[in-house]
Amino acid sequence: MDKQDRESLRRRVPVINSGERTAYVRLSSVPQPWQDELRDTIRRELVPTFLLEGHGDCIFVWDWSSWLDDELFCPF
Repeated sequence: MDKQDRESLRRRVPVINSGERTAYVRLSSVPQPWQDELRDTIRRELVPTFLLEGHGDCIFVWDWSSWLDDELFCPF
């Protein structure tokens, strides 16, 4: 993924901030082929996800930002 792809994803993928919980991103809102890439990274690096009814699998906004910056990894 190049810099232009990253910036496009930042604009296109909505960050949900309802005020009731920490901001998050629905994995289903990430377009292909980047969604598969993100899911692979999540599995490989053991990044936490959570399931919200009606939203599917989600990740925290800081993990989304880290992935876009090519810095998503789990240190343990």
